[in-house]
Amino acid sequence: MNITHPTAAMELVTHAGNSTTTIPVDLIVEILSLLPSKSIIRFQSVSKEWFSIIRSKDWWTRF
Repeated sequence: MNITHPTAAMELVTHAGNSTTTIPVDLIVEILSLLPSKSIIRFQSVSKEWFSIIRSKDWWTRF
């Protein structure tokens, strides 16, 4: 059985000496889908990527 560690799908990005780890969009969507709507609205300000995910038509048609 081949089990992939969740962080194996994450990507290390380096910009001007600073490194950050990016989380795959499908994982972000999965996490957000577990939260109450009030929290989701608050989390729009976490990043531009989260804002785009939460504001997309696809997001709101899923729930």
